Amino acid sequence: MRSSLLLVASLALLALCAAYAAPASAAPSVPSDVRVFDVTEYGAVGDGKTDDSQAVYKAGQVMEQCNCAATLYFPKGNYLLTAPASGVAGDPFVDLQTPGQWGLIGDGIEETVIHWQSMAGQFLNVQVPEEAAAAAAVSTSFVLGNLSVLVEPIPPDWEAQYNVFNLQGSGDDVQVNNVHIQWQPRSASVGFYVVRAATLTVNDVISLGPGEGFMIQECSNVLVSDVTIMGEAGAANQPTGIELDVSGDNIVLQRLSMSNAYQGLYVFLFPFLSAGDVQNVQLSDSVFQDCDFGVDVATNVTLQVDNVLFNSTASAAGRHANRTAILIEDFHYSAASVSVSRSHFGGMTTAIDQTGGRVSVKSNGFSGVAVGLRYTAPAGPVAAGFDVEPFALQANSFDALSTQQTPVITASPARGFVVEDNVCTGSTTAMHLLCTGGCTVTNNLGC
Repeated sequence: MRSSLLLVASLALLALCAAYAAPASAAPSVPSDVRVFDVTEYGAVGDGKTDDSQAVYKAGQVMEQCNCAATLYFPKGNYLLTAPASGVAGDPFVDLQTPGQWGLIGDGIEETVIHWQSMAGQFLNVQVPEEAAAAAAVSTSFVLGNLSVLVEPIPPDWEAQYNVFNLQGSGDDVQVNNVHIQWQPRSASVGFYVVRAATLTVNDVISLGPGEGFMIQECSNVLVSDVTIMGEAGAANQPTGIELDVSGDNIVLQRLSMSNAYQGLYVFLFPFLSAGDVQNVQLSDSVFQDCDFGVDVATNVTLQVDNVLFNSTASAAGRHANRTAILIEDFHYSAASVSVSRSHFGGMTTAIDQTGGRVSVKSNGFSGVAVGLRYTAPAGPVAAGFDVEPFALQANSFDALSTQQTPVITASPARGFVVEDNVCTGSTTAMHLLCTGGCTVTNNLGC
């Protein structure tokens, strides 16, 4: 699976570096009640040489004023955008701030390429105020797809960095499909910043380079599938793949490929937001390769990890020499609940580093790891019920480094933990457990 995803990513990179002419082409199929605004009808050339900033800006402004369901359409071509056409620093190229049913589409990732030379503003900004969205007579929705974006480096003296696709208050239903982003060095920012979507569906997205893939906030129902985030091996500036901040209770992440990332998945709660914690996240059928932190949990969450490969190679050093597959931080009263099943951990310093919360680890394989699980009692307050049974290790296989000198399983004093039916090989000291009562440690072979 991983090799096929990397092949797709490589093909996307070649496509992004090509230049395309812009012959006349029919718009992709859209619903009959959706009006299509073709940027070439407003002066865009799409030859990779002509600055199309003004034409794209004009087409977006006309579309927003149509009082209709509408889609901004980029036919086959390479569209050069150099500066915000409004002339105001920080302004976007396409700016939509009224409720409506909007879209931005191309002819395909190899056919439509946005060559974004300026980081002075977002390429696309959909920022509908909550009051306007609530008062709208129609539901707000947004469809984005079938194009590639090549992001040029920012000048050395620039500090401001903006999102490529800024979707804030962008709708009851937001869909992102078949979009590729290629980041050049010094172009790091956020690819997709999505806020307050009732339903967010993402499929077939590739982000190559130092830019963060997704930042998702206050979205209720999220389905992310077939997403590749690939940083540069050994680079000082490595991306976060997906950051979930205060989202809803139905988040499904599947078939992800994260490589050379600082954090593959970061589940976090901004302290100044009050919408509530992430409630339920499901991560499955994915690969995390050479990430400093595969999954970093820093809030109350129910996280289910199933059939995921976490792997690290010594030759691909990132920001941290000591890599961790799953990190559960001591944060927000330590009420994270994480289950890990049918997954494999290979080559990293620590597979699971848990401070507080509750973890269930069942039927997994660990090979070449220094520490399979490290549990540390939280220093701060503990949520009700989380002071007992902090972790359960059942039916796992631990194959430690041949030079292993530290325990594969280590825990500070805890009450009620379960360690049973595990197999340990390759370690001089398999377990170091301190139980304060009610623990179950049984039938562990070589542990």
